[in-house]
Amino acid sequence: TAVKQCTRVPINDNEAAAFTSFVFNVGPTAFCGSTLVQKLNGGDHKGACDELMRWTYAKGKFLRGLAKRRAEEKVLCLTP
Repeated sequence: TAVKQCTRVPINDNEAAAFTSFVFNVGPTAFCGSTLVQKLNGGDHKGACDELMRWTYAKGKFLRGLAKRRAEEKVLCLTP
């Protein structure tokens, strides 16, 4: 529901799936307050998808598995 509540522009099914996966991992508060959502609501869909790659750290530490997950979400997000 966070994806629907926080986005103000139409998104395609792949973007919705990628952002839902992202929200499941980071939580609705982080998602709704993110630069990703600001870019998306500003009409910059590619920029929003690119923002996913900024979320690859946990407690200040880079996590390879998280980077892999974000890369997969980004590919899905950019798929028309």
